[in-house]
Amino acid sequence: MNNSENIFFRILDIFAHFVLLNALWIICCVPIVTIFPSTTALFGVVRKWHTDGHDVGCIRLFFSLFRENF
Repeated sequence: MNNSENIFFRILDIFAHFVLLNALWIICCVPIVTIFPSTTALFGVVRKWHTDGHDVGCIRLFFSLFRENF
C-alpha cells in the first residue's frame, strides 16, 4: 500500500509541475513578441528535467532560460 501511495504522489507531483510550466508559458506568451523565448524556455526546462531528473526547479529555471533567449 505504501509503494502505491508513493507512486501516486510522484505522478501527481510531475503533473503539477507540468501544469505550472504550461501556465508560465501561457502567461509569458500573451505578448506575441515573446512566444519564441517562452517556447525555448519551456523546452529547455523539459530537457533539463529529462537529463538531470525531475527535481530541478521549474520557475527559476524557466525565467533564467527566458531571459537568456530574449
